[in-house]
Amino acid sequence: MKLRIANCRLRNWTGALGAGMYVLGLVALAVVSLQWVACSPLEDENTAGVKLTVLKITARDAQGQDSDWLASDVVRVDPQTGQATVLEDTARVDFRNDFLNPTIEPSPLNDVIVVRYRVEYFRPDGQNRPGVDVPFPFDATTNIHVPVNGTGSGAIVVVPAKAKLEDPLWGLRFTGREREILAYALITFFGHDLFGRNVTTNARLEIHFANWADQQ
Repeated sequence: MKLRIANCRLRNWTGALGAGMYVLGLVALAVVSLQWVACSPLEDENTAGVKLTVLKITARDAQGQDSDWLASDVVRVDPQTGQATVLEDTARVDFRNDFLNPTIEPSPLNDVIVVRYRVEYFRPDGQNRPGVDVPFPFDATTNIHVPVNGTGSGAIVVVPAKAKLEDPLWGLRFTGREREILAYALITFFGHDLFGRNVTTNARLEIHFANWADQQ
């Protein structure tokens, strides 16, 4: 009887050891898996140890006026000559780049370069068909340097001139159709730190499209 008890205990101890080694193996596998995920470059996701934030967007319309929202004039007519001109609308974007790890000192390699952006338009009434209800989305390049734990600024195009020669903005020139379109531009910025790790952020700008009265 004593011998059987001893064997039982030995088997239980051996089983516990095997179970423990199995659990340790799972933990090691999980750690390796997490390290692989953390090191995988994923497009359009933040993989850097910094946070890029848009502090402010200051719109500039075709008349050169700055504002927190954009009055986009679909056509400008010279009151003296009657010549029609279509101009793009731009904005100034102020960024901040915050280092996320408080236990170590950042380096210049944690600086961020914003290299491109995408503009998409949405209406609050839910009518969002590109080329019918809102202008087509577009992508553009830029080169804005934002130092780590600092700020940086740059200019972007919010409404290209080409969009004003296409529906629905083209139709705002004429009576009998919509007189004004209220929309929001969702602007997504893509960049990277100097290690090559991706950084993204976005912001929204209110836009009022219309055939605004031209200044004399």
